[in-house]
Amino acid sequence: GKCYIFYNRQPLNLRDALTFCRSRGGTLVDESNPALQGFISWELWRRHRSDTSSQYWMGAVRDHTDRNNWKWISGDDVTVSFWNLPGGDEDCARYDGSKGWLWSDTNCNAKINYICQHQPKACGRPEQ
Repeated sequence: GKCYIFYNRQPLNLRDALTFCRSRGGTLVDESNPALQGFISWELWRRHRSDTSSQYWMGAVRDHTDRNNWKWISGDDVTVSFWNLPGGDEDCARYDGSKGWLWSDTNCNAKINYICQHQPKACGRPEQ
């Protein structure tokens, strides 16, 4: 199991969001399955309800050796995906509040919210 901390007060580009998560001993979300997608989309819906403009980074980037493939920042291939609409040409990915929290390809320099993924022992403490 992992735990997830949702940050929405200081939007960052992908690189800065990843640096932030790593500085706290975590990383951006680097896995996917139906249960996790359901959990994250529920948590985001619970936080934002009618605010469909909210966006959150995940740790997936386009594979530069194969533009049709996506990789997690861990280096693993993205094998289970929840794209709203495949086929865009941006190189990063987000949970898209305007698409029911399905995934949208995104310019990596966009400044949006982000979710840090931690091992359970890193969670449960109030934010510093």
